[in-house]
Amino acid sequence: MSNIDLRFTVHSSPAPVTSGFVLPPGMGQFWRLKWDDEIGPAYVVRPSAYNVNGGTPASRTSKEGAFVPLDADHQNWLFFDVWMSCAPPEWVEEYWNTPPDKRNDTMLVKKFLSWAHSKVAWFNHEHGSDVRAVYPCNLHLKKLDGTPNTPMAKQMLGSAGSVVLQIAPEYEDGKGIVWVPCKALRPNELIPWKQLRLMPWVLNVCTVQRIEMEANGHHRVNDFDQLTVKPSGLVYNVPLITLSLNGVITFNRNMLSPLTANSKVPSPCNLPRKFGPALAHWN
Repeated sequence: MSNIDLRFTVHSSPAPVTSGFVLPPGMGQFWRLKWDDEIGPAYVVRPSAYNVNGGTPASRTSKEGAFVPLDADHQNWLFFDVWMSCAPPEWVEEYWNTPPDKRNDTMLVKKFLSWAHSKVAWFNHEHGSDVRAVYPCNLHLKKLDGTPNTPMAKQMLGSAGSVVLQIAPEYEDGKGIVWVPCKALRPNELIPWKQLRLMPWVLNVCTVQRIEMEANGHHRVNDFDQLTVKPSGLVYNVPLITLSLNGVITFNRNMLSPLTANSKVPSPCNLPRKFGPALAHWN
């Protein structure tokens, strides 16, 4: 795996193009992570989609399933580079115009902590912002005994509807399951936003599986709403970095639908909708 070269040319300007951003050729096979009701009877729509909120995070498990610790450098990159680039500009402005000791009360931080909470999906099982060290916000840095706290850790998950990139041959595990190794970022692979936004196979979008049916016969899949501006309803995509310990994340072939190079990045939602301003050039 370490010998695989995934470098590609990044244009000097990330400005949107009228034709929309397309998946580059020569990178390997692209896939879309299927929605629940595309996978089969084992999934259909998960019972948790029937909760009081009418939906549940549309996470996709990997073969590894490991939790990846996020050190201070990674968390600062995730918050100050990725999260701020995707958030509504007025929230970012409010953050910088607020005294440092009051910034955790801003909408930008509140929504970040909500997204990274243990009970949500990506940092679940007590690895999230409510109990682990959150370095950009100076939260939970020490345990009750005064010793350094463990950092937040993200589970190796994907998000339904998002794009992934195969980087090695698929293989069968002897139990009838075919596994597809895909590209993920390592914890120290802190790619600048202007380059990351051209890599939808590692910059995924968080999605929610819903119980409502659409006219096309599929259950509705929505974006996460942490970055939605209310009451206007202006939606900003909630980013999800495809992350692993070694740069590889492995998905069940049954969870994947093939995509061709030179095709537009598909909307992860059902019914499809345009990407938010930060990723508008994907449209």
